[in-house]
Amino acid sequence: MPVKKFFDEYEVFEQMHWLCFHLEFEHSNYDPDEPCDDPSCPWNVGKRELMIDIHHDLKIISFDNKSWMDFDFIEAEAERYPSICFKIEIKKNGTEVLKKSIWFEKDALDGFLKALTEFDKAGKGDAFLESMSPEEFSLSIETVDKAGHIVLFYKVKSQRVAYQKMMENSINDYFEIELNQISNILKNLKVF
Repeated sequence: MPVKKFFDEYEVFEQMHWLCFHLEFEHSNYDPDEPCDDPSCPWNVGKRELMIDIHHDLKIISFDNKSWMDFDFIEAEAERYPSICFKIEIKKNGTEVLKKSIWFEKDALDGFLKALTEFDKAGKGDAFLESMSPEEFSLSIETVDKAGHIVLFYKVKSQRVAYQKMMENSINDYFEIELNQISNILKNLKVF
């Protein structure tokens, strides 16, 4: 049947429906008829409360306006998994690096915002955020010299099947941002 719901991520999901992709690559060693530990597993729906709302939340733009990171809020889970999902899009010099939905633990996001609050007050520091799935996505924002240059470092790991083999791709990159971006992140993400 034609893919409708996640059509914009058709290539990411190996030209499959998301459910097929989940059962094939993300459901791990769990029985297909039982829930796995992935919060987005369809068998977990009904066991959790969902707040679903898709809107644009945050765009972190580089100092030279050539690179950026978009965070679009997708959903939050209230009970079983205190977590938040963002659709993240990264562009480096106008070229797409990543377009993917990524889950973060609410505690990790809260710790990141707390560190950014201190950063915002002092005008220097560092803050770190990592996805729920180990090594899938992380970003750190830090001052890198006495002149106050602030750099956003990101690391992305993705997997896909090619020629019947699981291929892994890893990206380690960065771009410089201005201090006012810290306040922008705090203002836009504090709602969680």
